[in-house]
Amino acid sequence: MPESKHADELAELRAELQKAAAASTARSAPDPKPPAAESSEIGREVERLLHELQSALSERAEGAEEVIAEHPLPAVAAAFLLGLAVGWIARRS
Repeated sequence: MPESKHADELAELRAELQKAAAASTARSAPDPKPPAAESSEIGREVERLLHELQSALSERAEGAEEVIAEHPLPAVAAAFLLGLAVGWIARRS
């Protein structure tokens, strides 16, 4: 009985895979857009992603400034230790 259950599950999985493969080939049909329109679309997407990255980095920088302002001595000590570590690694290379 358990073997029959596994065979049924395998048959269902095969059917799902065949449907997914058929849908994938249907989606991979050639795009009727000309290459210039495609590159313009890609350029807009890249600009959008760069803007998001810039916003995220600005927020992080503001957060770092707040932490440094609240804890100046540990921030200076951390920067000093980081400088020592980078110098030590550079000297070993």
